[in-house]
Amino acid sequence: MAPPTALLFDLDDTLIRAYANREAAWRDHLMAYAAVLPSHDVLQIADTISSCAARFWRHPDVYDCGGGHDLGAARRTIVGEAFAECAIDAPALAVEIADAFTAKRQKGYELYPDTVPVLTALWDSGIRLGLLTNGGRDSQRAKLDRFALASFFHFVGISEELGSAKPNAAIFHQALAALDSTAASTWMVGDHLEWDIAGAQAVGMVAVWFNPDAVAAPAHTKPDHVVTNLGQLPGLLRNTV
Repeated sequence: MAPPTALLFDLDDTLIRAYANREAAWRDHLMAYAAVLPSHDVLQIADTISSCAARFWRHPDVYDCGGGHDLGAARRTIVGEAFAECAIDAPALAVEIADAFTAKRQKGYELYPDTVPVLTALWDSGIRLGLLTNGGRDSQRAKLDRFALASFFHFVGISEELGSAKPNAAIFHQALAALDSTAASTWMVGDHLEWDIAGAQAVGMVAVWFNPDAVAAPAHTKPDHVVTNLGQLPGLLRNTV
């Protein structure tokens, strides 16, 4: 296997720690509302929200017509559905909880420690770098500006701007064309096994799973490579023959 001439990176939970540990985050968040939900098991509500969120984001059309590009609105929908499943008639409270969670998560965004050093080293090596992220234009551009990341990339692709989303093959082909690269000579680095790994492999790219928590991959998904921190990536590239 020859080393790649181009790399595509995912953004959320690959370069920026943004949405990791969702279930624990919802449980912690809901505890602050225990006093206004006195007749309900707060942990059960939090787990129901997590289940509704998983169902929402698994929908194949979530970024086409399912509202995935507006994260705040998506969370209001998810919490509303969870309240309905738990027979809680409090729509204003559902919106308050969803919006407070969104604000808390935004405040907690942070770069992974190796992000800037690794991107700098790769840029200096001459490899072409692209960013390919699902999400809304405003929210994703705000993250790039906040952490000064856009200048590291020859191409920045955001699903709302491009009109398609991972794992759709079209968005990968758009990125490859923008990088003037081929699938055979481009690797995808990301944390999402379906959107980043399976999506990239389906168009013939090598897929590197960023797995910082060292969890086991399901049997039906087999990344070509696995790294637990981005600092392992330059060595992986050097050792590819």
